[in-house]
Amino acid sequence: MEKASNNSVRVAIYLRVSTEEQAKEGYGIEYQREALQRHIEYRSDYFGWYTKKEWEFTDEGITGKHLNRGGFNRMMGLAKNKEIDVVLVWKIDRLSRNLTHLLEVFEILQSNDVSFSSLRENIDFTGPIGRLTFQIFGALAEFERETIKARTAEGKLAAARAGNYIGAGIPYGFTKVKSKGEKGQKLSPIPKEQEVVKMIFEWCVYKRLNYAQIARELTELGIPKGKHNHRSKKPEWNGGGVKTILTNPIYKGSKSYKIKDADGEVVEIEHKIRKTVDEVLFEAAQARAMELSGEKSQRGGGNNKYLLGHKITDIETGRSFVGYPREKGGFGYRRKGFIDPDGKKYKNLEMPAEAIDKFVWDEILLLLDKPDVFYRKYQEQNVSLQEIKRLVKEKQNLTDNIEDMEEAIISAEDAYYRGKTSEERKDENIRRYEQKIDRSKKRLGETETTLFRLTQAQMAKSIIKDYASQFEQDLSKLTFEQKRILVDTLVDRVYVTETDNQIQVKVNFRFAQPIAKDEVVVVEPENSLKKPKDGKKDAKSAINGG
Repeated sequence: MEKASNNSVRVAIYLRVSTEEQAKEGYGIEYQREALQRHIEYRSDYFGWYTKKEWEFTDEGITGKHLNRGGFNRMMGLAKNKEIDVVLVWKIDRLSRNLTHLLEVFEILQSNDVSFSSLRENIDFTGPIGRLTFQIFGALAEFERETIKARTAEGKLAAARAGNYIGAGIPYGFTKVKSKGEKGQKLSPIPKEQEVVKMIFEWCVYKRLNYAQIARELTELGIPKGKHNHRSKKPEWNGGGVKTILTNPIYKGSKSYKIKDADGEVVEIEHKIRKTVDEVLFEAAQARAMELSGEKSQRGGGNNKYLLGHKITDIETGRSFVGYPREKGGFGYRRKGFIDPDGKKYKNLEMPAEAIDKFVWDEILLLLDKPDVFYRKYQEQNVSLQEIKRLVKEKQNLTDNIEDMEEAIISAEDAYYRGKTSEERKDENIRRYEQKIDRSKKRLGETETTLFRLTQAQMAKSIIKDYASQFEQDLSKLTFEQKRILVDTLVDRVYVTETDNQIQVKVNFRFAQPIAKDEVVVVEPENSLKKPKDGKKDAKSAINGG
C-alpha cells in the first residue's frame, strides 16, 4: 500500500509473535499484518498515512523480553535516520514486555521526531495531545533511568561498605568466597598463587628482570596463569599481565574504591586485604616500573650481552645508547643519528662495548674494594621504613586531590551549562581548581622523586646482602647476569661526551661518589681505550691513580 502527498505520513509496521503466543492467543503474523494494513488504509484519506513493503519489519518466534531483535533493530535504524514518521504495532507488548525497555524505545523515537501508535490499546502519539503524552513518557524514561542509576550506585556503595569485592575482575592470587552472614563475596588469597606474586616482585626488583623476561621465566617454569584468567587460552604468560600484577596496589594490602552515591558525591572506601608483599618491595617495584617505562622491551643488540643497555646517555642530546653488532667486527653501543627540530644534524655516535663495559666494571670493583666508603654513603640514603610509608601516603593523597580537582572542573562547567552559575563564576572556579592541580602535581613530582630514591636504596639492601660474601672474594667469577644485577643496582647512569673524535665517559653511582677518576677517552675505530694526543693519562693509569 503506497500513497504519498504533501501531508503524507510514512508508517513503519512492526510485527512480532513468539511460537507459544501464536499457539495460545491465536494472533499470528498474518493476522497482525492484515489488521494494521486496514488501519493504515482507514487513516490514509484523513491523515495521509501510507506504508511500503520495505517498511514492514517482522520478528517471528522471538520473545519480547529483550530488544536485540533483527527486525526491531532494522526498524530503529530507520527511525534514527528519520526515514519514517510513525511506528505502528498491533499491540504495545509487540514492541516490548519490559517497561524500562519500552520507555527507552519511546525516548529514542521522540528524540528523532518519530511517533508511535498501537491499534489494540488505541494509543496514538501523532496529534497534539499524543505528542504531549509522548513527552510525558520521555520524562518517565529519564526518571526511570536516574532511579536505576541511583539504586545501582547505592547497592554498589552498600556492598563496598560491607567489605565485599566489587571489582570488574579477580586479581591473580585471589578467589571469591561468600561473605559470612552477609550478601556478596569477598576476596580470599590462594596461597600458591600468592607465592608466585611475591616471586614476580622479587624478580623485578632484585634480579632486575623486565616484564617480558619475567613472563618467559614463568612460562618456562610451567606456572599456570591463574584460576580466574579467562582472557587467553594460551598457557604462555605475557609482559602485560606481569605489569598488571606489579602495579596493582592490592598486593600491598589495600584496595580502594571511588563510588558515586545517589546524589553524585564521590565516596572513597578502602578495604584492607592480607599483604602479599610489604610496602618497600611494592614501592621498589613501582620505581623499577618507572625505569622500565623509559626502556625498550629488549636491551638492544639481539642475543648479545651488554652490561649497559639503556644506561648510557649522550650529554649533548639527552638520547640513550643501545647495543648493536658493529660493521667493523665486535659489538658496541650506538646512539642513532637524527635531525633535531631546529634542523641540526647528528651523526651516529658509536663506541665499542668491550672497552666501555670493562671501564665501568673496573669502577665498580674499585668501589667495592672500599666497602667502608660505600656503606657510609649507603647508610646516608638508608632511611626508616616509616618515612617511606609516609611518602606513600602523601603520594596517594596528592593523587586523590588532583582527581578531586579535575572532577570539580567538570562540575563547574556542568553547572554553567545548566544555567546554575555565571560564566565569570565558572571561570573563577576553574582557575582556582587548576592552580590547586598545578601545586599538587609539582608536589607529587617531588614526592615521587624522593620516594624513588629511597626505595632504590632500600631494595639495594637485599641485593647487596646477597653479594656481601663475594665482595671479599674474586668478583671476576660472577656470571654475566650477576654482574648485570650489580651494575643495575649500583650504576645510575653513564654519561658520554664526544670531543675531537674522542668520547669522554663519566659514571654516576646511585649510592656513592666514584672513587677513581671518572673520565676515560674512547678512540674510534680501535676497540680499545687509548691515551689522547694531549698527553692525558690513559684509562688504566687513571684508574690506578698513576
